[in-house]
Amino acid sequence: MGDITGARDKLIASSEVLNHHIKSLDQKIINIKREHISKINDLNSKTIELTKLYQRKCEGRNRIKEGIKKSVHELELQIAQNIANLRESRHDIKLNSENTIKNYLDRNEDQHLNFSSDVDIKREQQFNEMSNSLSELTNNVELLRQKRKGIKDNIQTTLENKIHTLQDILHEEKCKRENDIESIDQLMKKILSHFKTELANSKSSRIQNDYQILTQLEVACQKAEDYLSKIVNINDESI
Repeated sequence: MGDITGARDKLIASSEVLNHHIKSLDQKIINIKREHISKINDLNSKTIELTKLYQRKCEGRNRIKEGIKKSVHELELQIAQNIANLRESRHDIKLNSENTIKNYLDRNEDQHLNFSSDVDIKREQQFNEMSNSLSELTNNVELLRQKRKGIKDNIQTTLENKIHTLQDILHEEKCKRENDIESIDQLMKKILSHFKTELANSKSSRIQNDYQILTQLEVACQKAEDYLSKIVNINDESI
């Protein structure tokens, strides 16, 4: 009878140890879940930060595009204004030349010459004046042509410089955007790899602990069964 009581006490003690191991295992599982949830939340926070960073990069790129459009529009307005000024200058020169010739002709018609010598002299003077006027007109036309060529060359140089500057800005922004995307991708891969490693390590550790606990439980149960079997055999022999 005393042996049966001792076996029962040992079985109760083994059950308490088993319950303690089970509770400890449950607590470890809860801690692992909390740790995984915390890591997932950290990963979500980093993902949100990276998304905001990418959005800011996109906004900066859009601002650069708007600046380029504005610069091109201002350049077009400047070119149009220069062309308008050139046309106005050409019109003024043409109008002044026509008025000068007309005034000479009108003044010539109003004059009445009495002597042929005076007529010849005046005709020669008028011819010289008209020649001078034509020379002045030719010079004005040449100046206008040179001015127009200078404006055209200036506009072309300004436009080429603007285009080169815009191309450099676009190339620099493209390289920066590719580097940012590559850095984000590498960071995401690194975080994901770290998370998988941590998860695998946690899972491996948990399985190993479970296996050890189950092994201990099997040994304890086997000892209890052997002990009970021994007690039963002793009682049978006594009978």
